Parts: sequence; C-alpha cells; structure tokens
Amino acid sequence: MGAIEYYGQWWLPEKPENKVSGKLNFEWGKSATLSLDGAFGNVHEENFYDIILGDSLGVDMSLVSCFQSGASILIRNEREYTKSEYHVSFFCTGFHFSKRQEITFRKISAKFSHLRNWLGPSIFSPSDRKDADQEYILRIKRPSIKEVVLDGMKLRIGGSVEGSHDLYHDSSRRSAYVQLEATSEIHLDSLFPILFHIRNFISLATGERVSFLTLEGEKTDLKPYERIDIFSGQTLGETGSDDKFAFSPVPIAYKEISEQLGSYIMNWFKMIRRIEPAYQLFFGNLYRNEYPVNEFLAYVQSIEAYHCRTFENAIVDPSLFAKSKAHFLRIVDEFLMEYASDFKTKIDYMNTRSLRSRLGELLNKYSYLSEMIAENPKSFVGQVVETRNYYTHYDPKSGTEVSDNDRLFFLKDSLRLLLTAIFLDEIGFNEAQIKQIVQIYSIHRTKAIYR
Repeated sequence: MGAIEYYGQWWLPEKPENKVSGKLNFEWGKSATLSLDGAFGNVHEENFYDIILGDSLGVDMSLVSCFQSGASILIRNEREYTKSEYHVSFFCTGFHFSKRQEITFRKISAKFSHLRNWLGPSIFSPSDRKDADQEYILRIKRPSIKEVVLDGMKLRIGGSVEGSHDLYHDSSRRSAYVQLEATSEIHLDSLFPILFHIRNFISLATGERVSFLTLEGEKTDLKPYERIDIFSGQTLGETGSDDKFAFSPVPIAYKEISEQLGSYIMNWFKMIRRIEPAYQLFFGNLYRNEYPVNEFLAYVQSIEAYHCRTFENAIVDPSLFAKSKAHFLRIVDEFLMEYASDFKTKIDYMNTRSLRSRLGELLNKYSYLSEMIAENPKSFVGQVVETRNYYTHYDPKSGTEVSDNDRLFFLKDSLRLLLTAIFLDEIGFNEAQIKQIVQIYSIHRTKAIYR
C-alpha cells in the first residue's frame, strides 16, 4: 500500500487557539512524519510533545510521542517563514486524546498476518451440479470464536466472512482477528503487550514471522459502530499480510488444538512470567532477523536463562560452598591488590553450572528429539560451547572449527528446535505432540537451506 497523507490543522492540547497547517505522512510499516508550515515552539530547541491534536477533513487525529526531527527558517521578501518536522511514535484517528494517560479502551482488536489461514483456509472445489462443468464453488468455513478469560479480560480469537455481489462482480472476504474486551477502560500500554504475546503464540504455531496488520480500539462513550484506528510502524495494513495457500503443514494445526486453545493460551502467559528472559531472547531473535552469529549467541543466552530459572543452578550445596568461600578469599588476598578485586568478584559465580552442564541436562531431558536436534549429544554440546567461547571470549583455541557457516547454521537452528520443544512442553503439549511439531519445524529448516 502507498503512503497515506492527512492534510489539516494541528495544535497542542493546551493551546487549541494556536493551529498550524500541515500534513501527516504515514507509510505502512514505517513511522509517521508530521510536516508543518510553522512550529509549536522555538525551532532551535529539541522539542518533544506527548500529544499533538489535529483535524484532517473532519477526522479527529491524536499524534502520540512526537519529537522535532527537523526545522528550517526561510526569509523571503523580508518576511520569515518557519517549517518544522516531527517524528510521530504512533497516532489514532477518530478521537482526540488530550493526554497520554487518557489513551484507554474498553475493547481493542488486532488483525495479524497468517492468522486467517491458520484458522481455516478457503477451499475451491468443483460444483456438484452435473450440468455445470465450468462452475466452481468457493467454500469458506467460518472459524468458531474462541473465548478465554485472561486477567479479568475476555480474549477472543475468531473470524468472519463478508460477501459483496453486484451485476459485474462477486467477491468474498475472510477476516480474522484477536480481540481483548475489559469491563472498564484500560490503557493501551497495558493492552498492547497482551496482543504482542498472542502474536508470538501464533508465530510458534505457524512457524512464521507474524505481523500486525491493523489495530483498532473502542471506547465506552462512543457509538457501537465508531472505531478508533491506531497506526504505528508495526502496523502493515491489510495488504501487508503474507497469507497464502500452504502445501506443507503448519507446526501446530489450529483444528488440532482449538478445543484446548484456552488452556494453551493461559499456560503461555504463565510461562512468559516464569521464564521471561528466555522468551524475550528467543522471539527477539526471530523478529530481529540478525546475522547468524548473533542468532546463535542469542539462542545460547536463551538456553542459559531458561535453565537457570527452572533447574538447580548450583554445582554443590550452597551451604557447603559458603564454608569454602572464606578459604578462596584467603588465597585471593595473597595476590597483588590490583588483581585481587577481579578474582573476588568471580568467586560468587564459581558455584554456578556451566553452559556445557546446562545444555547436556536439557538434551538428556529431550532425548526423544535427538534425531532432529543432536544425534551425538556430547559432540553437539562441545561444538556449541566452543563456538560460544570463540565469539564471546574471543578464545583463539576454540576457533579451529567454527568458521564453517553451514555448521554454524545447524548449531543455531538446532538450539532453536530445542527451545521450541521447551516452550511446547511448558504450555502443556505431551511428548508425542512435541515430537510431531518439532519434526515439522525440522522439515521447514531443510527447505530453508535449499530455498
């Protein structure tokens, strides 16, 4: 989709009489920019505004978190003309919010890429009529709406089918959404993270990078048909969807989990609270699309973060180590003072498990996945540790075997499969299900190599 332009009058909430003409430019998937034929303050200062209000052809506009990104002063015919430009974090159409803390909604809905097809694709099939050899019927199954009560809010995942017909065209359009509804209005900053985590859940299910397409909110005092559209650099628009007919199965088929969907989602949010660092590192990797070395290191960090929070972290009993600590300190005190402080800071970490130990324990737990993750666990662990040491500690002794890009690809992707199995286990999938899902992920990995 091309850029959207909103021409109109713009002002600060506390100075409604000082209106400035200008244009808001927004391109899907990118930040918005406000260009004014004037300025709200001294253009020589770094100006930041929580809210800028606007009226574009009768549409109420609220621009949020705006900072001045540029300004110019032109002198023509002895008159001074000022132009200014502002970077806009996100904006809403259809309502005026005077303060950032007032951006609250009773209901908010998001459309995601891949969600439509995950819930159920359209199926073209020949007509059943014997006299209609050239006729086809489009069968569209409307997904049932699943509702989960999450932190006192109703979370709905569902879809609808819309049709339009005239003398020249017949068309059908499927729509899929995730919706949050609260009993009272809640700030966007509290609602958006929930949708963000649901997006990651859909990513785990589909094996794809899922994007926000549209985002809209509803307020208590608006009429039922009135919506507030929310635009940001994360919204791609309806045509930004990557939905397409898939000829290979998705890792987690919706029809297989739809009846237990509420339980899986509840466990998903419990998991996030419990192992948040590992979760953030994993999905940050997925959406950052980094260089393979960065991906590998992030997966290693995620593995360590998960193990640290869910397994025994000490090598020996902490009380036993505490008795020995005084002995270590006495030894360190014999060093030169300039070296002693560095050694003392390391003593507290001497009793923590190594990456080699952590990874070995996890591979042992998920040994039923060895043919897809690591057929030789001991060798795999050694390769991961050596590669991590080379890129983290710059140890040249570990650099003899890590320069092979293909090898690095399989190492980091095997770690991804292991973390995927961990998340599936955490949210309630059994061993047979995990094995089947990881098998599909491994097939996708093979396709990626030869793509």
